[in-house]
Amino acid sequence: MVAPLLNVREAARLLNVSRATVYRLMASDALASYKIGAQRRLRHADIEIYLDNCR
Repeated sequence: MVAPLLNVREAARLLNVSRATVYRLMASDALASYKIGAQRRLRHADIEIYLDNCR
């Protein structure tokens, strides 16, 4: 089963940052995201990868 994708607000809550910070991370390619229609979605696994790279 495929894990559900997170929206920007959910990702921001998970990372304890603002939505603007999540958008900046996506724009700088530090955090992978997927555009579905007009929305950006993030995989939980990509957030974990980002956190591992921050160590």
